[in-house]
Amino acid sequence: MTQKPAFQDRNALAFIAALAVTATLAGCGEPASSDDTADQKVAVESEPSQPAPRATTAPAITQVVEKERTITAPFGSVQIAQVSIENAAHAEAGRLHITYFDKDGEQSADYPKAVVMGSWGRMGEWSTEQKYSEFPVIVAEGGGTWQGYTCGWTSWTELQPSGPVELLRLQTFYSNDGTGREPEEFEATIGSPAPDGSFVVSFAGTKERSTKYRREGDAYIAVSGEELDAC
Repeated sequence: MTQKPAFQDRNALAFIAALAVTATLAGCGEPASSDDTADQKVAVESEPSQPAPRATTAPAITQVVEKERTITAPFGSVQIAQVSIENAAHAEAGRLHITYFDKDGEQSADYPKAVVMGSWGRMGEWSTEQKYSEFPVIVAEGGGTWQGYTCGWTSWTELQPSGPVELLRLQTFYSNDGTGREPEEFEATIGSPAPDGSFVVSFAGTKERSTKYRREGDAYIAVSGEELDAC
């Protein structure tokens, strides 16, 4: 009988020992029961889902030309368009969009917000005057009511060759009728200009007063009397 080499016996013993260790390690962990699996599924299904983001759409802003006219100026012609804004907020004013054209009829300049007045996307009345300057002057009105106070303003915008310039912004109306306080109300009348270009604004109402304005450079300033600034 042939004797096996010793290293073969040792290899066989090592292999048997390795199998024993593997079996022992496998027995240390128990397979998950069906109950455990169900618990895990319930835990996953009970997690709160994140709400889907909601799309929000802001109201569309629409600009509407309500009134338009073209006037002649020493440097060419001027197109004036009164623009209102639909779905506007209370504080949003109306505006005058002014476009300059040279003497050949070519557009030379554009001013979308040359005059801004009013509330709720609308301004009041406006007109053009020649008596205040060698250039056309736009006299515009606008106002609104805020927390019971009603206020109105008048602005003068001179159409200079280099562009529109606001010469004056004057408060011409005030009333606290919606506040429940002791009534106060003023309304202004702008007088005709004197030969030196000055004019007087007379306020009538709860208190009467008058203020004289004179032009200095590109602005009219109060030179006597008391200005109304109640809003």
